[in-house]
Amino acid sequence: LLRDQSPKETIRLFVWVAHLLFLDEGAQTNGLVVIDDMGEIGFWDYMTMLPVQVGISIDRFLISVTPLKAKNVVLMHRPRWVEIAYSLLSWFLTSKMKKRVTMIEKGDENEMLEKIVGGTSLIPANFGDFEGDLIVDIVGKQHGHEIVIS
Repeated sequence: LLRDQSPKETIRLFVWVAHLLFLDEGAQTNGLVVIDDMGEIGFWDYMTMLPVQVGISIDRFLISVTPLKAKNVVLMHRPRWVEIAYSLLSWFLTSKMKKRVTMIEKGDENEMLEKIVGGTSLIPANFGDFEGDLIVDIVGKQHGHEIVIS
Protein backbone atom coordinates (compact mmCIF):
# COMPACT_ATOMS: atom_id res chain seq x y z
CA LEU A 1 0.00 0.00 0.00
CA LEU A 2 1.02 3.59 -0.51
CA ARG A 3 0.85 4.21 3.24
CA ASP A 4 3.72 1.77 3.71
CA GLN A 5 5.99 3.82 1.42
CA SER A 6 7.93 6.92 2.32
CA PRO A 7 6.63 10.14 0.73
CA LYS A 8 9.74 10.26 -1.46
CA GLU A 9 9.13 6.71 -2.73
CA THR A 10 5.45 7.44 -3.41
CA ILE A 11 6.34 10.46 -5.56
CA ARG A 12 9.01 8.44 -7.35
CA LEU A 13 6.41 5.74 -8.13
CA PHE A 14 4.00 8.25 -9.66
CA VAL A 15 6.73 9.92 -11.72
CA TRP A 16 8.04 6.55 -12.93
CA VAL A 17 4.58 5.29 -13.96
CA ALA A 18 3.85 8.62 -15.70
CA HIS A 19 7.07 8.30 -17.72
CA LEU A 20 6.19 4.71 -18.63
CA LEU A 21 2.87 6.00 -19.95
CA PHE A 22 4.54 8.89 -21.82
CA LEU A 23 6.45 6.32 -23.86
CA ASP A 24 3.41 4.16 -24.59
CA GLU A 25 2.04 5.08 -28.01
CA GLY A 26 -1.40 3.69 -27.17
CA ALA A 27 -1.68 5.91 -24.09
CA GLN A 28 -0.70 8.94 -26.13
CA THR A 29 -3.13 8.32 -28.99
CA ASN A 30 -6.07 6.72 -27.24
CA GLY A 31 -5.94 8.30 -23.79
CA LEU A 32 -6.12 6.50 -20.47
CA VAL A 33 -8.91 4.70 -18.70
CA VAL A 34 -8.41 5.23 -14.97
CA ILE A 35 -10.31 2.78 -12.77
CA ASP A 36 -10.74 3.59 -9.09
CA ASP A 37 -12.14 0.69 -7.09
CA MET A 38 -12.91 2.70 -4.00
CA GLY A 39 -13.81 -0.34 -1.92
CA GLU A 40 -16.44 1.63 0.05
CA ILE A 41 -13.61 3.60 1.69
CA GLY A 42 -14.50 6.16 4.32
CA PHE A 43 -14.04 9.89 3.71
CA TRP A 44 -11.26 10.37 6.26
CA ASP A 45 -9.31 7.29 5.13
CA TYR A 46 -9.51 8.46 1.51
CA MET A 47 -8.46 12.01 2.26
CA THR A 48 -5.52 10.93 4.44
CA MET A 49 -4.32 8.11 2.18
CA LEU A 50 -1.33 10.24 1.20
CA PRO A 51 0.43 12.87 3.26
CA VAL A 52 -0.76 16.34 2.21
CA GLN A 53 2.57 17.40 0.71
CA VAL A 54 2.80 14.21 -1.35
CA GLY A 55 -0.72 14.71 -2.67
CA ILE A 56 0.04 18.31 -3.63
CA SER A 57 3.30 17.30 -5.36
CA ILE A 58 1.59 14.54 -7.35
CA ASP A 59 -1.30 16.83 -8.25
CA ARG A 60 1.06 19.54 -9.53
CA PHE A 61 3.05 16.97 -11.49
CA LEU A 62 -0.01 15.41 -13.11
CA ILE A 63 -1.67 18.70 -13.99
CA SER A 64 1.30 20.77 -15.13
CA VAL A 65 3.73 18.24 -16.57
CA THR A 66 1.91 15.19 -17.93
CA PRO A 67 0.63 15.42 -21.51
CA LEU A 68 -1.68 12.44 -20.99
CA LYS A 69 -5.43 12.72 -21.22
CA ALA A 70 -7.93 10.67 -19.32
CA LYS A 71 -10.35 9.13 -21.78
CA ASN A 72 -12.50 7.83 -18.97
CA VAL A 73 -12.42 7.85 -15.18
CA VAL A 74 -14.34 4.92 -13.74
CA LEU A 75 -15.52 4.92 -10.13
CA MET A 76 -16.79 1.69 -8.62
CA HIS A 77 -17.70 0.49 -5.15
CA ARG A 78 -18.31 4.12 -4.25
CA PRO A 79 -19.28 5.12 -0.74
CA ARG A 80 -22.23 7.48 -0.31
CA TRP A 81 -19.99 10.52 0.31
CA VAL A 82 -18.52 10.18 -3.21
CA GLU A 83 -21.96 10.15 -4.79
CA ILE A 84 -22.88 13.32 -2.88
CA ALA A 85 -19.59 15.04 -3.77
CA TYR A 86 -19.90 14.11 -7.45
CA SER A 87 -23.50 15.28 -7.65
CA LEU A 88 -22.38 18.68 -6.31
CA LEU A 89 -19.29 18.83 -8.54
CA SER A 90 -21.21 17.79 -11.66
CA TRP A 91 -22.98 21.16 -11.70
CA PHE A 92 -19.63 22.71 -12.69
CA LEU A 93 -18.51 20.08 -15.22
CA THR A 94 -18.98 20.51 -18.95
CA SER A 95 -20.97 17.85 -20.77
CA LYS A 96 -17.69 16.64 -22.31
CA MET A 97 -16.17 16.14 -18.84
CA LYS A 98 -19.32 14.39 -17.57
CA LYS A 99 -19.05 11.90 -20.46
CA ARG A 100 -15.54 11.02 -19.25
CA VAL A 101 -16.77 9.91 -15.81
CA THR A 102 -18.43 6.52 -15.46
CA MET A 103 -20.09 5.41 -12.25
CA ILE A 104 -20.43 1.63 -12.18
CA GLU A 105 -23.30 0.33 -10.10
CA LYS A 106 -22.98 -2.71 -7.83
CA GLY A 107 -23.57 -5.91 -9.72
CA ASP A 108 -22.62 -4.41 -13.11
CA GLU A 109 -18.86 -4.42 -12.52
CA ASN A 110 -17.76 -7.29 -14.78
CA GLU A 111 -20.01 -6.38 -17.69
CA MET A 112 -19.21 -2.65 -17.55
CA LEU A 113 -15.45 -3.10 -17.09
CA GLU A 114 -15.29 -5.40 -20.10
CA LYS A 115 -17.24 -2.85 -22.16
CA ILE A 116 -15.21 0.18 -21.03
CA VAL A 117 -11.75 -1.40 -21.14
CA GLY A 118 -12.31 -3.49 -24.27
CA GLY A 119 -12.48 -7.02 -22.93
CA THR A 120 -11.08 -9.29 -20.26
CA SER A 121 -7.74 -9.54 -22.11
CA LEU A 122 -7.04 -5.97 -20.92
CA ILE A 123 -8.13 -6.48 -17.29
CA PRO A 124 -5.39 -7.82 -14.99
CA ALA A 125 -5.91 -11.21 -13.39
CA ASN A 126 -6.75 -10.82 -9.69
CA PHE A 127 -8.09 -7.29 -10.17
CA GLY A 128 -10.49 -7.30 -7.27
CA ASP A 129 -13.28 -9.80 -7.84
CA PHE A 130 -13.03 -9.61 -11.59
CA GLU A 131 -12.14 -12.28 -14.08
CA GLY A 132 -9.44 -10.55 -16.08
CA ASP A 133 -7.19 -12.49 -18.44
CA LEU A 134 -4.16 -10.17 -18.50
CA ILE A 135 -1.35 -12.07 -16.81
CA VAL A 136 1.77 -10.20 -17.95
CA ASP A 137 3.02 -7.29 -15.86
CA ILE A 138 3.44 -4.33 -18.24
CA VAL A 139 6.10 -2.78 -16.03
CA GLY A 140 8.20 -5.94 -16.12
CA LYS A 141 7.60 -6.31 -19.84
CA GLN A 142 8.90 -2.76 -20.40
CA HIS A 143 12.22 -3.87 -18.90
CA GLY A 144 12.41 -7.09 -20.88
CA HIS A 145 11.16 -9.37 -18.10
CA GLU A 146 8.12 -11.56 -18.63
CA ILE A 147 6.57 -11.33 -15.17
CA VAL A 148 3.42 -13.42 -14.87
CA ILE A 149 0.75 -12.23 -12.43
CA SER A 150 -0.39 -15.11 -10.30
